[in-house]
Amino acid sequence: MDKEKVTAAYLCSHASRRGFSFIPPVLAGLALAVAMAAFVPHLATDPRLTGLLAFAAGAAAATLVFRLLIQREHRQSLQMLLSQIVGENTSSEVATIGILEVLCVSQGWDVAIKWNVNAENQQLEYSTAWGVPGQHAACIIQESIGLTLDRGVGLPGRAWANGRPVWIADLASQPKPTSFHIQFVLSNGMASGWAVPVRVGNEITAVLEFYCHSRLRVNREVMATVET
Repeated sequence: MDKEKVTAAYLCSHASRRGFSFIPPVLAGLALAVAMAAFVPHLATDPRLTGLLAFAAGAAAATLVFRLLIQREHRQSLQMLLSQIVGENTSSEVATIGILEVLCVSQGWDVAIKWNVNAENQQLEYSTAWGVPGQHAACIIQESIGLTLDRGVGLPGRAWANGRPVWIADLASQPKPTSFHIQFVLSNGMASGWAVPVRVGNEITAVLEFYCHSRLRVNREVMATVET
């Protein structure tokens, strides 16, 4: 599955849900505008501002509701596409690589690595990875093969130890000394990273790790989508 196919599949999945999403925010915005129109006169000292304030409040409300619905639609589309990948592949490794690729392409990450939890040795072990074409991603993946990380070490180790996602918008700002893994990632041009634990029931069985060459601020929507 190449980048163009992944992008097309994601857009098609998203487009198939787009038809019904425009009416609810408009109706919600109108309803909120009506409510604000009744409330704003008590706030405005100049009657001439009443209509303008009511319109502005309604427009802001509609924009907010529309944004929330679009975010929900993106999440549902991405989840549907990931479910299709799992359903179409009998090999868990092939499905995992496909999932990592979709997450990278759709969310703008350069490289993704899956680490398996070795409960007996209390370590994370390299499982598989996907990266965009290029030397930096290839070097990070090559360096990770055969590598093990202790609990609390690096982004994956911290996500495993804390039991929740760890997102670092600026890897270079991390207190020194950082783990060798993060140092190597920085030396290969990556600026942001995050890791999310994978659970089966209440047990963490793996950790997914992502890196990008540009700084990406924390995206709660993406974090919730990937966790789901």
